[in-house]
Formats: sequence, structure tokens, C-alpha cells
Amino acid sequence: MSDNAGPQLHGIRAGIAPGSRIGGYVVEQQAGAGGMATVYRARDEVLGRTVALKVLAPALARDPDFRARFLRESRAIAAVDEEHILPVYAAGEADGALYIAARFVAGGDLAGLVRRAGGPVAPARASSLITQVAAALDAAHATGLVHRDVKPGNILIDTPAGRAEHAYLADFGLTKMSSGATGLTTTGTFMGTPDYCSPEQITGRPVDGRTDQYSLACVAFNLLTGILPFAREQTIATLFAHCEEPVPALSAIRHELPPAVDGVLARAMAKQPARRYASCGEFAGALRAALSAPARQFGQAGAPYQPAVTSAPVAAGRQAGTPFTPGHPSFPGGQPAFPVTQQAFPAAQPTFPGSAGPPGKRGRKPAVIAGSVTAAVAIIAGIAVFAMPSPAPSRHEATTHRGPYLAATLTAPDGATISQPAFSTDGTLVAASGYNGKDFSSSIYVWSTATGKLVTTLTMPGKGQAVVIAFSAGDRTLLTGDASTGEFYRLNLATGQATALRSVPANSQWATSADGSTLATVTSSGTTIDVTTMDSGTTIAQLPNPVEGTIANDSLALDSTGQTLIVSGTNGDASIMDVQSGQVIATVRYDYKGNDSATPQISPDGKTVYVPSAGTGPGSIWDVATMSNITPHDARWPQVSAGALYSSDGSVVTTFPDNGTTNSFWDVTAGSFITTVSIPDSQHYTELDLGPGGRELLLGDPGNSQVSDFTRFFLWGSV
Repeated sequence: MSDNAGPQLHGIRAGIAPGSRIGGYVVEQQAGAGGMATVYRARDEVLGRTVALKVLAPALARDPDFRARFLRESRAIAAVDEEHILPVYAAGEADGALYIAARFVAGGDLAGLVRRAGGPVAPARASSLITQVAAALDAAHATGLVHRDVKPGNILIDTPAGRAEHAYLADFGLTKMSSGATGLTTTGTFMGTPDYCSPEQITGRPVDGRTDQYSLACVAFNLLTGILPFAREQTIATLFAHCEEPVPALSAIRHELPPAVDGVLARAMAKQPARRYASCGEFAGALRAALSAPARQFGQAGAPYQPAVTSAPVAAGRQAGTPFTPGHPSFPGGQPAFPVTQQAFPAAQPTFPGSAGPPGKRGRKPAVIAGSVTAAVAIIAGIAVFAMPSPAPSRHEATTHRGPYLAATLTAPDGATISQPAFSTDGTLVAASGYNGKDFSSSIYVWSTATGKLVTTLTMPGKGQAVVIAFSAGDRTLLTGDASTGEFYRLNLATGQATALRSVPANSQWATSADGSTLATVTSSGTTIDVTTMDSGTTIAQLPNPVEGTIANDSLALDSTGQTLIVSGTNGDASIMDVQSGQVIATVRYDYKGNDSATPQISPDGKTVYVPSAGTGPGSIWDVATMSNITPHDARWPQVSAGALYSSDGSVVTTFPDNGTTNSFWDVTAGSFITTVSIPDSQHYTELDLGPGGRELLLGDPGNSQVSDFTRFFLWGSV
């Protein structure tokens, strides 16, 4: 370091000015500054090339542990051979200053590009940039490094003449090895940028490559919409939103984007790392497919289905998390390994932990939070102790419905009877189990909702009793269960290949999330509920059973992402639990009348709960966050209901009275009436599934007194 007395710059390193020498580099001018380092444009005295010289804050340089780790990890990232990682030329210490010398990129960073664009970036350009950064991250992750601060300011853009723009991921000098690492340093300093920070960093849990994937998905959201996914006025509110709020739908912000993009971002930004993509490259590929794939084309009846875009699920219209849907009061031929779900419904008085107030008054007071992001992290890490309200993101406006119409009638080949249908997450496909009049067959049928034609027929291994559970991301596979053995399989829609996954003990209580990625099972002792990933069996949480006494039949259910669980007891209490913290969010009371009683059901988005009344009065809907009664105040709300069904995104609920001839549809958020649908040429039908936004309804026509199998499905559109 020279004693150059030139004019001082506003960097953190006092005395560094044009002409200063640091480790063989001559400073030319300051290029940028942040809280942890200042970047200078400098010249390599030996080679004569221009470099970006980052000089770290003196407080960091004085920390011997940080200094040792910084030098070790700088060498590690310099050894990673990946064209989209900013090349590091040198790293070291000179006159007490820690520095990194790297390639100087004149094009600036991605944050500047977004500012100059003044709005969203073209989808193809955004996809290209995300793909390049994903490659850099995967290469770093393969060596055990986690970036922990992926954001537009750390993505540099080079625009060489005559060539495509080239993205470089920078700032690996502040990484941390993944094993056992968290978002906090040993001194409690928060590492990361709130607008792009993953829930596990915020709450101090271990981080790995999926942490960077979450941040990269936030960057993608910013590029495609021009706004942040969780923009809030206060940092603490932003951090809470990352931990608690669902990912906003991009297609609701930019209507020209395909809905499949919503699912891709929702998966990459899942609150729990286990639900994200396996790698950043897989996420980038899914995003690229969702943005660029042509409209889905379906083949002739029975032809193999060709998967199109990859999208993460919103939900599959099944509320109890099992393959069995409302309107099936019994399972013919005895008790199956998969429990039968019954749903008929209406009115209760919820209670909530620590609340002395009546329903509708949660009993929470706003907390006054002062301090830095570090303080905010400490508060969030204690989220199980108290709840801090944050500004709620705007819910999407209610879907505009143009009136119901009969879109198609779905039938199986050779007049086979069918049962237990489910929509795909985007509502473009319907799958259903074959039924032979006594039990499920090994056949599964898949139809296109656009054409009403059969797309493919799948077969379970052996002579299993195949039950449809949920479509996977991108509609590439179908999660199914064997009703006779309790085994789960994934069936590839294109090849028909079956992959064995897990199994549950006969007669056990279990539930899956609607995307089929998460499984909740009550242990044999009944004291614990195990929540695991479906494919690998990795433990997500082990929750204490909140029910005092016996769990009611078929009462265990997860929301669409597996983050919220509801379990009901025969004592009339139903507990709503946060899976991550294991805390009971609220308790609702319902009228338990024995084994045939319907139990409260959580909405797929986890925001509301429907409480049954044992057929003695109207059903009621309660807001989970406030435990206030949001049942529509409308004379058309059934005063005696035979049941209700949520749409797969939780925005719409349909109710059906005892006479079973009409369905009423209601906007859950607005509490308003939408429309009524009546089945044609039949007075005996069963409500089976409700697609996203309530835009599609499946009704089953048994053609006889049996309600467990059907001769055809009626598909209603734009309900």
C-alpha cells in the first residue's frame, strides 16, 4: 500500500485513492462500494491488464477466522473451472487489507440492467441469463461451496462485440462451505440480502445449494416482472414474507406469461429446501421450457402422452391428501390400505393458542421492532414464540367467470367404469382410476381437458389396485397408490414406466401434499406425525400429535405445499399445525358424530379452513391467520349442506345441498357468490374435483346407485 496523498474516495478503506498500490495492483478509481467491501478498478503492475480489485472492510480483515476462511475459499472458487464464474486472478493480504483481484467487467451488473430496462426483461433474455448463472452455481455446489448472496448486484454482464451477452457470477469471496452452514456467521452477522434471501438463511437453519436456487428464483422473478417477489416497506416484513407468504403468480402480473411459469417459480421458491428442484440447472431448464414451449399438442386416443412444460404444482383438488374424494361413503369390499376420505360439512367456534378473545379477535398485538437485519433474524428465529404480523401481499383479484358450460364428457375405452379422478396442476389433464365394480383395477386413464379425448392408458405393476393421487411438476409423472398394499408409485406418462417409492402400513393414517412431494404419516404409537419427502423418505419434520384421544378417521390432511397440516380428533377438536415449526396455529371445534363424521378441511393454499356441522346446519369458512369467520353472508349459501370442495388453489369453494342437483360456487376471499351449475340428464352425481381458480369442475355420473365408480365424467368449464 503506497502513501499516495491523492484525494480520498468514499470507500471503506481509508487512504485508498487513485495511485494506491495493493498487492501488485495500482488503483485507478473506485467502481462500487457496499457494507462489506469496496471495489476499485485497478491495473496489474506485472501483466498490465485491468482488474476489479475488491478490498474488504477492516473489521472483517481483523477477524482471524474470517481471514483464514476467506483466503481458503477464494482459492477454492478460483479452482472451479466454469465459464460463468467470474475469474479470480489473485486473493491475499497486503498491509492488513484483504483483497480479491478478478476480471473487470465493463458492462456492469444485472441490477443496473434492470434499472435501465425500467421494467421486465424479455423472457428469452431472462431465461438465458438465469441458465448461465445456474451453471455457475451448480459448478460451485459440486465443490461444496454455497454462494449465499445471489442477487442482481452480484451478477455481472459482459457484452462483447459480435457475441451474446455473458453473465458472470461474482462475490464468491463471501461464501461459506455448505456442511452445517447457516445464514448467520459465528458472530451473529446476517449473510445475505433480504430481498433475495431464503427462509433457511433467515431462520438460521443449515444451507446448501438449494439455498442459492431460492435466491436465483427471486432474481428470475425480478427479471420477468420488474418487481421483487416480496417487496415490503420494512426489512422485517420482507423477511417474514419470505418465510410465510406464498409466491405471487407471475402470470397475474404479466398476463402474457404462460401459467406454467407460476408453478416453476413456486417450486424453486418453496419454503422448505426439500421441495425445490434438485439443482439450479434443473430449475433453469424448467423455466426455459415453461417460457418457450409451444402450446401442448395431444395425440389420438390411447396414444402416449408427450410431456410439455415443467411446472410445479399449485394443488390437485384433493383436500384430505388421500386418493379418495368426496361422495364415497364407503369402500366396497372392505377396508383398503389407503383410507377412504369422506367430506360432508358446517359451524364451529374456533379457539387459538394463547388467545383469550372470542372468534374473530386473534389476540395478537403488533410488536415494535427496531434494529438491523441481524435483529430481525433473531426475531424470526424465535417465530414459534410469538407471531409478528406483516403486511399481507395482495391476493390475486377474483377470477372473472363468463358462465359455466359443459366442456366435455370423459369416458374410458370399452365402457370401463372409472373412479377417483384428479386434475393436473394447470387443469389441462385429468387422470382417473379404472374400477371393475368391486375394487380398483390396475388401469389408469388420462384425458385432455382441451379435447376431451383419452391421451394415454397407464398400468400399475402386477395386478395392483391403482388409485390416482397427484400429477407431478410439468405433468411428466403421476403419483399413484396401490389400495391393496399401501405402496406408492410414480408412473411416467410418456413411457408408462413405474417407479416404486414408499409404502404405508395397512389402516394407517396418512396424507400427501397435492403435488405428491410430501407424505405425512401417523406413527404406530399415535404420538407422532412423521412428515417426509415422498421420493427419498428424507425427514422434513417430526410433529407431536396435537390430538387428545383418538384421531378421527381420514382427518389428516396437508395443504398443497405440505407446509400446513390439519388433524382432527374424535373429541371434536381439529388442530392446524405449521409443519416447519411444529406449532399449533389454531384449533377449531366441529361436531363429531362417530366414524361417519366429516372433519374440517384445510384449503390447498393453507389460508382457510372449512368446518362441517354434521349435516345439521350451514358450513362455515374461517381465515386461518386471524381465525375470523369469513362465511359468505348470502341467502344462497346452503343452510343445510351435504358437503363442500375447494378449488386446487383455494380461491373458490363449491357447496352442494342435500338434494344433490346443483353446485354453488363462491369466491373465498371476497365471500361472494359466483354461479350455480346443474348436471344435465342426471339427478344422481358426485362432485369429484375442482380445478385451479374454480374454472373446471368434474362431476361423476354413476349411471346406477353405486357412487364409487362412474360410467362417465362431466367436465364443466369456466364455472
